[in-house]
Amino acid sequence: NAANEQMLGGGGVDGAIHRAAGDGLLHACHQVPEVRPGVRCPTGEARATAAGELGCARVVHTVGPRYSNRVASEFLLKQAYKSTLQVAHKERLEKIAFPAISCGAYGYPLDEAADVALAAVRDHRGPDLELAEFVLFGGRGGGRDIWSVWTGKADALFGGRPNQQNTPDRSMANNIDTEDQKLNIKDFQKKKPRRSSGGSEGDRGSART
Repeated sequence: NAANEQMLGGGGVDGAIHRAAGDGLLHACHQVPEVRPGVRCPTGEARATAAGELGCARVVHTVGPRYSNRVASEFLLKQAYKSTLQVAHKERLEKIAFPAISCGAYGYPLDEAADVALAAVRDHRGPDLELAEFVLFGGRGGGRDIWSVWTGKADALFGGRPNQQNTPDRSMANNIDTEDQKLNIKDFQKKKPRRSSGGSEGDRGSART
């Protein structure tokens, strides 16, 4: 979830996820302790909570930067993705879905954000994560624009054309009311064998960021 520092819901993707997840997600966010008054998740960090009514195991909330100085903004956006992937590893998640963090109201340029996001996935070395998926939100024109930018960047970085899904996955995001497209980054690192010992099915799963 592309959250704000309060982690109590907002506009854009954050608001859509909270509406789809119901009151359970808001309650879970209230349980996250503040690190200072009004701040549960500082910019560049990430926190995991229960997922409410979403069809995934956990929600990983991260706060991206408001775009200003390119160098400072890039550092914080890298930290947001890195922190999210570290939390996903700690939670033993096998799949994660990202929005284009900071590309809405926070004004991050699409091409620069794509470079940061895709490189973060490429460089991640967690043993459990098998699939990173970018869910790219936008209107009819904007959706195609962001898709073109991000697939072009993925093509250059990973080689080969990524898989596209034009239909929203309602099992993952119930009633998120927006047009989306999905960029699946598969096999960005060699898959590790699934562990056969240990916890229940609920111990491992997927997350929406």
